[in-house]
Amino acid sequence: MENPEKTLKQIVAEIEEGIAAYNDAVKKNDMKATNVAEQMLKASEAEYLEHKQHEVFCALKAQEKPMLAAVRQYSFPILKHRVVKEGGVVLGVEVIERDRQIDLVRFSKFCELDTTWALKVELFGQLLCMRSAKELNMSAAEVRQIANTYYMSELARKEKLGETPMSNTQVVKALQAVIDSFLFEAGDNGANIYKVNNYDANYLLMCYTKRGKGMLSVQVAKAGFVHSLILDVCHRIVTGKVYNLEFKQMKEKTEPLKSAEPKKSAKKAEKPEVTEVPLPEKGTDAA
Repeated sequence: MENPEKTLKQIVAEIEEGIAAYNDAVKKNDMKATNVAEQMLKASEAEYLEHKQHEVFCALKAQEKPMLAAVRQYSFPILKHRVVKEGGVVLGVEVIERDRQIDLVRFSKFCELDTTWALKVELFGQLLCMRSAKELNMSAAEVRQIANTYYMSELARKEKLGETPMSNTQVVKALQAVIDSFLFEAGDNGANIYKVNNYDANYLLMCYTKRGKGMLSVQVAKAGFVHSLILDVCHRIVTGKVYNLEFKQMKEKTEPLKSAEPKKSAKKAEKPEVTEVPLPEKGTDAA
């Protein structure tokens, strides 16, 4: 860390100071002061991340099984700033808390653990890329070109994970080999108790690609994102959680509540009582 003597409390105070300076500059419509305040905020947030990460890493390293503890915890909170707008007009910024996923490679280095497993992740990413190419019916020559030009370290190219996994079963097998290399606990049969299943493979494959920028192209994830997906899978395995699906839902229609009381029937108008008066007999005068 650049300044290990500084406390998180002091850094939080600096972030709050930057927020105040930014908002004051916005009120005065001073763009130069706004940019200066934003740079100060970014520097303070980066320092907060560094200190918070060090604090979390120290606590996890003290655990009996540091890697397992890191996978279980998954993330830690950090501070960022967010622009506040109203009607498209910037009013200022505010402090928000966000979750930061733990970097398992960095944590392994912090704990002075073996990090060669990260090479398997690189190779796994290449195999997934080649699988995607085959699924798009690209030629054998194009797939070979991917194998030769895919960005990865030379050490990673020397790792072995088998052939390109075309079936889900093969993806599960390759992913299990990657996880075994850094998160392993033998069961009664000697195999890892942290087992990958088909749903893990499905999740990884669904998240690995997205629509590319070019026409009819698909973009695959970079190595850093593959690391992130693998931590997702490990966290699911360790905690027993389930995957979720996000989609746009219809808004529920709210109908006015109807009274449960029965409707009152209209009361019929009563006929007025008529008193019959006897008519006088002929030849006589009415009294």
